[in-house]
Amino acid sequence: LEIQGSVNGNIAAKGNVLVSGNVQGKIQCSNLLIQAGVIQSEIQAGSVVSIKDGAQLTGTISCKDITIAGVVHGDIVASGKVGLAATAVVKGNITAAAMGMEMGAKVSGTMSIA
Repeated sequence: LEIQGSVNGNIAAKGNVLVSGNVQGKIQCSNLLIQAGVIQSEIQAGSVVSIKDGAQLTGTISCKDITIAGVVHGDIVASGKVGLAATAVVKGNITAAAMGMEMGAKVSGTMSIA
């Protein structure tokens, strides 16, 4: 499912969701790629979430693995790994099984490796 405009409501997909626009509502899917836009959402992904540089998300994220190069305002819970690029900004708590962080990434919150 590819979203290029604006969605005001919940999104549920069994497969992949690609967002290049604005979304306000809950997103449930297997894999989520946010290329651009402003997202206000609770995200539940069964596998991978990727937030590219230039994308901004406000809300909680629950997934297996996540890579962040954009901005996230909210808590992240990953059963696998979290990867933060040098351009990543996270304002919230991060809980994961493993974490990697490039020099320049910014986190304002707690980080817990469980």
